[in-house]
Amino acid sequence: MKASPKIAYYSGSALPSRSANSVHVMKMCAALAATGADVTLYALKGREPLGKMRDLYEFYGVPPAFRVERALFYNLRGWNWWIGFKAARRARRWNADIYYGREIHSLYWTARSGRPVIFEAHKPFDGMDSKQGVLFAEVLRRRKLHHLVVITEKLSRRFCKDFHLSTDCVTVLPDGADLPAAEPGRAGDHVRGSRRLRVGYVGQLYAGKGMELIARLAKELPEFDFEIVGGREHDLALWKERLSGGDNIKFHGFVPNAKTEAFRQRCDILVAPYLRNVSMSGGGDISEWTSPLKLFEYMGSRKPIVCSDLPVLREVMHDGRNALLCNPDSLASWIAALRRLKTDEPLARRLADNAYNDLKYNYTWAGRARKLMAVLAVPSTA
Repeated sequence: MKASPKIAYYSGSALPSRSANSVHVMKMCAALAATGADVTLYALKGREPLGKMRDLYEFYGVPPAFRVERALFYNLRGWNWWIGFKAARRARRWNADIYYGREIHSLYWTARSGRPVIFEAHKPFDGMDSKQGVLFAEVLRRRKLHHLVVITEKLSRRFCKDFHLSTDCVTVLPDGADLPAAEPGRAGDHVRGSRRLRVGYVGQLYAGKGMELIARLAKELPEFDFEIVGGREHDLALWKERLSGGDNIKFHGFVPNAKTEAFRQRCDILVAPYLRNVSMSGGGDISEWTSPLKLFEYMGSRKPIVCSDLPVLREVMHDGRNALLCNPDSLASWIAALRRLKTDEPLARRLADNAYNDLKYNYTWAGRARKLMAVLAVPSTA
């Protein structure tokens, strides 16, 4: 591998947008560039207003250390094929050394041209006979898969089973987050005070993300204030109507990712109340495979975390060590966890410190990029 490899990063993310996948690709491109790589991100042109932000880089809180090329998207039959073909052609003309990404159409066209590719998967395909599954199988048939990167161990097992892959060509790299510019203060001081505690949530309000549970908690725990950041306009309108009259829950609406850390720092406890089935923005259930970006951002805020006890989340979150894990079907367990953190200062501090250190030493974007670059230097056995 060259000292400064040229990486073409293919993404189907709309930039700018409110999606977690758009945050992921911008953060990873910045982290890859910080390793010394020359990175170009191929993505879609989003419709989210930049607001007071100058450009995409400020919107996502990353340095302008890589290039972004965005294509217009139209909801027309075959448009994904055309966009994928154009991105692959531009990357080949740029003479990239590494062709990487989450957009299978671009990777398919790249493989057809004879170049090896690296695919990053965040969920399984809808089926091996789905369009994306067929394209991935064609990449394998041409023996052009250099490596597969997935975000959870369970997803690794699923891909190996579905496509008869060797585990040697699959690497698990969970999502990540940046450490705050200034190290956060220690949690737990709230126990000595008399003010009401703030319970924070940052994320979408799709079905299964947890707003259903937060609404019930707010009703049962009038001694807490619940602060909600995120959500599309129609989801916000729906929940505001449902919870009208409640005086201990506040919706802040969408906040650009670069500004969310300040909100988390104002909270005393952060919650990730995923239900058994978790919807994606484009549909589908990701509860079996998810590695939620928000959890890693929570860890960096050095606040105690209360999280749903889903099997896949136990790959990172450990009950009583870096979070309190609660049964998503048991409102009583969530009530007990929040009240416990209200009175137990040593527990709140221990959970927050352990989560922060886990992020610092295992899950930063910078660390993820270094691990990825090491993977890309090793030939695949696929």
